[in-house]
Amino acid sequence: MPIIEKLENWFIKIQVNHPDEESHFVWNIWIYDEYWDLVHEEFIKPWDPAYLEFDVSDLDEYEIRVQCSLHWTFGKKFEN
Repeated sequence: MPIIEKLENWFIKIQVNHPDEESHFVWNIWIYDEYWDLVHEEFIKPWDPAYLEFDVSDLDEYEIRVQCSLHWTFGKKFEN
């Protein structure tokens, strides 16, 4: 499950606490706008931290989705 923290200047920090094993790791973090358009995609390599800072100042609403190599996608919506 991702931990989302609002930082200064409209930035958010997304950090995913998740197992980091050879066959079980986070591999994508997506940010979608209120129209379901993909505005950012971050590919995570195995053994790299699942972490992202992103500027959401242009987004009224957004959804963060995280996918691991073994399970379905987790998603959560936010409003600015």
